[in-house]
Amino acid sequence: MTPGPPPPKSRPSSPPPVAPPSAGVTTNSVDLDSMFTDGKLQGRGDRVIIWGAAGAGKTTLASLAPKAVLIDLEGSTNVEMPRFEPRSYDDVCAVLASDDKRITGAETIIVDTLSSVENMIRDNVIRSHKEDGKSIERLDDIGWGRGPGMVYDAARRMIPLIDRHVREGRSVVLLAHGAMAAMTTPNGEKYDQAVPRLLHGEKGTSLRNLFVEWAAEVVHIASDRAVNTKTRTAEVSETRTLYFVTVNGAIAKSRTLAAYQRLEMESKTDDRFWQMLQGARA
Repeated sequence: MTPGPPPPKSRPSSPPPVAPPSAGVTTNSVDLDSMFTDGKLQGRGDRVIIWGAAGAGKTTLASLAPKAVLIDLEGSTNVEMPRFEPRSYDDVCAVLASDDKRITGAETIIVDTLSSVENMIRDNVIRSHKEDGKSIERLDDIGWGRGPGMVYDAARRMIPLIDRHVREGRSVVLLAHGAMAAMTTPNGEKYDQAVPRLLHGEKGTSLRNLFVEWAAEVVHIASDRAVNTKTRTAEVSETRTLYFVTVNGAIAKSRTLAAYQRLEMESKTDDRFWQMLQGARA
C-alpha cells in the first residue's frame, strides 16, 4: 500500500511574543548616577589642538597655559617647564593613564606633538608586523591596505586617556605640525588646504578627523609674512596670529572663541588666549 502525503505542519495561530528590549535589565543593575550630569561645564578641562609650521611658536604658546606639564616627544623646545620624555607610544599612554601627582596635579597637559605620536605608532607597527613571515620596512608593505587601519586603531587608545583628564578638570592641549593636503569638493573640484599633519587614510582611518572632531578648539598659529610679488619671496615677521576659524583654507574651529575669528599675539609671553578660554568657562 502506497503511503499518502505527510500531514501538513500545524502553524501557530499567532507569532511568539517578542521580549521587550529591557527584558532582564533592572534598575538595580544600572548605575544611573554615574551617567547623569547636570549639564554644567564648570570643572571640565578644555580640549585644544594647536597646529602650525615648525617654529611658529606652538610649544611656547602652550607653555603659557595654567600650571602646565609637557609630554615632550620631540626634545626640540627650549621652554623651561616640567616635562615627561616618553620613548615609545606605550610610554605615552602610561603617562596619560598614571595617577602620579606630577600629572594629576597639573591643570594643563600638553602633548608635543601628535605628529610624533603617529610616528611612534607607525614605527611600532612596522617593527612588530610580519608579512608572509618576513619583516617589513614601510607601512605600505602590509597587504590589503591594512597598515593605516592598524595605526588608527592604536591611536584611538589615546582618546579615553585624554578624556579622563578633561572630565577631571585638566585641560589637554595637543600640538601638531602643519602640511598641505589635496582636497575635493562634493562637486569634484580639487583644491589645496593647510591642515594638521596627521594620517588621513581611506575607509575611516583618518587620525586628522579623529582628533579634530575630538577637539573643541582647533587653533592655527601662523607667522605673519610680507610677500614680495616680484621676487615671489616672503619675509617672516615676529608677529604671530592665532586663527579660531578657517581662513585662507587653513583648518580652524572654536566652540567658544569663533566670534573673535583671530588674535594677534603681542609678544611671546602673551597669554590672552588662555585667559579668554578660562573666561568663557567661568
